[in-house]
Amino acid sequence: MIDVGVFYNAYTGREDVTWTAGTLAGFLQRLSLFSTRQVIPCDGIRLENNFHVCNIERIAGLEVQLTTNLCDHLLLREDIRVVYVFHHAAFLQSHKGNSVFPDGFVEETLQTLALLFPKGNRQVEKWYKKKDKVEELDFTVLKVSHPWRRIDGYEYWRDRLVTLKEAFDDSRPRSFGQWWHDRRDATQWYAVWIAVFFTVFFGFVQSVVGIMQLYKAYYPTPG
Repeated sequence: MIDVGVFYNAYTGREDVTWTAGTLAGFLQRLSLFSTRQVIPCDGIRLENNFHVCNIERIAGLEVQLTTNLCDHLLLREDIRVVYVFHHAAFLQSHKGNSVFPDGFVEETLQTLALLFPKGNRQVEKWYKKKDKVEELDFTVLKVSHPWRRIDGYEYWRDRLVTLKEAFDDSRPRSFGQWWHDRRDATQWYAVWIAVFFTVFFGFVQSVVGIMQLYKAYYPTPG
């Protein structure tokens, strides 16, 4: 689940890393992917229930692309407004306790999936089923439960989660659909749609009155 080899007709955006000596586990632990060193402050970051793949697209306007490359998990490309998500939960579950991965890495990765694909969320299930061909999907990802919602509980994925959550929180509605789905600020949401309702209502009333006046002008009541 990590790209291996030389891709002559593809651009990965990463430098090649060559395994020349030692064990595979030792080589993988030297990769930056498995580093627990965090550099982005996470104060004030909250991982609420509405932070999942469906809303990342509908509210933040980011495209979620499913990937088979674990190195790209939670990677946000702001230039093209795309975030990559590694979704093969069955692969991760089958490698629990595997010494190839650093301690806690597999479980933490599963927790990010539980966060982005909340168990029992029908909107997320519907979204996922439409994302690719059935044979390319891993429906185990919809069954991972009990996500960690404290950002300081993450070590390996904290920086990428913080970057993605900040992009989510800083986003503002740009379309009618985003305005409808963005209920992060309930007071603002109700105020906007009440204003829209009354604008449409009074516009309709004015149209009806205008039509009646026009009708009266052409067909006056006999005196």
